[in-house]
Amino acid sequence: MGISQWLFAATYDLLDRGVQRRVGPHRRQTAGRATGRVLEIGAGTGANLAYYRADTRLTAIEPNPHMARRLRRRAIRLGREIDIVPGRGEELPFDEASFDCVVSTLVL
Repeated sequence: MGISQWLFAATYDLLDRGVQRRVGPHRRQTAGRATGRVLEIGAGTGANLAYYRADTRLTAIEPNPHMARRLRRRAIRLGREIDIVPGRGEELPFDEASFDCVVSTLVL
């Protein structure tokens, strides 16, 4: 599982660039409209980060440690504060009503 997780993380942004023109408007409609305390399930390398409003308090749950590392670097580059939690959407480690909005794109 380790090498496949690393390979997926290493190639994701390249693959995403290929579909960005079609996916970008949907990211704008999802992440771009999220407000308040936001949880992103399966944040990957942070493809949605640029779409979030500046006043969102962002938490991401990401099971792939290689993706999470890239997510952290992208957040730093964009000047975004983000809490990254290792884990899966099927087993959220948060109390009920911890977030105002949940975003999940290209995960299911």
